[in-house]
Amino acid sequence: MADPLQESDDDPDCLWEAIEGTVKGVAKKILGKNEKLKSKPWFDEECELWFERRKKARLENLSNTDNEVEEICQQVERQTREIYRGT
Repeated sequence: MADPLQESDDDPDCLWEAIEGTVKGVAKKILGKNEKLKSKPWFDEECELWFERRKKARLENLSNTDNEVEEICQQVERQTREIYRGT
């Protein structure tokens, strides 16, 4: 196997690619692949359900100008906030 550092001593881009590849390869071999953590671990199935309810209520409120629909939408949004905050 040819050494990429000796093949292209003049080209800085090739040197950098070789160094970068070596560092990344060794790091992956030693440290292993890092698993990505969930960004919002508190957002569970219940939160997802309330999120969908709120979204549906908002769309219904936009398509209907009735005050009763607006009140229902506000109530769903309040309940959703309470679920999110855990109160």
